[in-house]
Amino acid sequence: MQSFGLLFRRYKELPAPVKASFWFTVCNLAQKGIQFFLVLALTRLMSTSDYGRYSVFLSWYQIISIFATLNMWSYTLNNGMLKYESDRSGYISSLQGLNMLITLILFLIYLPFSGRWEQATSLSFTAMAVMFAELLFMPAYEYWCGRERFEYRYKGVVVLTLAVTAAVPLVCIPLVIVSSDKGMTAIVGRAVTSAAIYAVPSVLIAKRGRKFYDKAYWRFALRFVLPLIPHFLSCMVLAQADRIMIARMVGEDKAGIYSFAYSSAMVAQVFNSAIISSFIPYTYGAIQVNKPEGVRRNANYLLALIALLNLALICVAPEAVRILGPEEYREAMYIIPPAAASNLFMFLFSLFANIEYYFGETKFVTMASTGSALINILLNWICIPRFGYIAAGYTTLVCYVLYSLGHYVFMRVVIKKYMDGKRVYDDKAIFVIVSGAVLLSFGLLALYDHPIIRYALVLTGGIVCIIKREWIIEQIKEIRRKKA
Repeated sequence: MQSFGLLFRRYKELPAPVKASFWFTVCNLAQKGIQFFLVLALTRLMSTSDYGRYSVFLSWYQIISIFATLNMWSYTLNNGMLKYESDRSGYISSLQGLNMLITLILFLIYLPFSGRWEQATSLSFTAMAVMFAELLFMPAYEYWCGRERFEYRYKGVVVLTLAVTAAVPLVCIPLVIVSSDKGMTAIVGRAVTSAAIYAVPSVLIAKRGRKFYDKAYWRFALRFVLPLIPHFLSCMVLAQADRIMIARMVGEDKAGIYSFAYSSAMVAQVFNSAIISSFIPYTYGAIQVNKPEGVRRNANYLLALIALLNLALICVAPEAVRILGPEEYREAMYIIPPAAASNLFMFLFSLFANIEYYFGETKFVTMASTGSALINILLNWICIPRFGYIAAGYTTLVCYVLYSLGHYVFMRVVIKKYMDGKRVYDDKAIFVIVSGAVLLSFGLLALYDHPIIRYALVLTGGIVCIIKREWIIEQIKEIRRKKA
């Protein structure tokens, strides 16, 4: 009890930003855990075709949300909170009004073409109606949580986030069990439940701010986000186009298997996001004082950590798929290796893009993302009919490799322009880590039918690391001394 009391006192003494960061991390992990539980439950309750329809709906939701919301909370919220500090409530309320107006206009544009849209996407009018209902209120949740985070008030964010995340499976799973049309039931249940909860912060924002329209606020937000729409759209196409194209070219059942594989592989993204979000302020501070040496060293360690986490995921993929999914999802294990390797390159391009964001060179970000998205669509169109839907995992990996290379080239341009060419990252070390991880990924894939050999190699590697730990530590220290 004394140790617990000591820990509690130390916790109470922590600065507000540290407490907030801790609880946001806990909340994020809990949120991802509940979402993954929902995936496991739905794959058990639904056929691959029904789950594929549900997954395709989510993919279209992500893409359409860019046009309906402009992702304004991602980039304009913090800037506006600083710029309009004396009227934060009015600023957020006016942005909510702008989002609602855009969503309603987009829905009115959709109505005359609903039949053709259903033929092109297989999304019924009911599915689209509940999608727009959710999009009408979803930005309110992001704005409300964004302001709470900005002002280090974490309790409400944790409660609301977990309420939204937990309510969806609590509503959807029972409805799917008793329903005959399980795919549509999951779609409607998710969208209506989310919209109902999102309406709560929407009302709070409107009452507090009492502004639907403000010319200055709207102009500031639109000028900021409109040039980034190609980047937002390209990133979403890169992440979601596979499922949509597989559903149209092969079938919704294969899209369901593919989506299950990617949902499993994206578990590692929790660590990617947590690490990169904490690394950004450190990177910015080091660049500000023109001392990137620490960034260079720590980036290598973090990249190696991400590589090991994803290699571990690839290693256990066959057994994980057998445990987590029904037999009809077994092919998903062959998609996890390229999906997990893509995680590594997502982290890598984030490292490079942070330098571009720091110096405000967003045009380079847009060029890299747009080019990669277009190549992804072209490669899918060529490879899926020839090699099957599993090829989409490899085309996406190729595009993330190109995406990282593009950001690397543009980062070098930015560094030359603003930092006299001073290196921020260790290019050789990054190449060794990334190429080694990719080779090991495909080596583990080749051993999927030989689990004894696969785990024996992993165990041997672990034992060698334990035995040679002192030598490894000494080598790391030597590298540090040389760099110093």
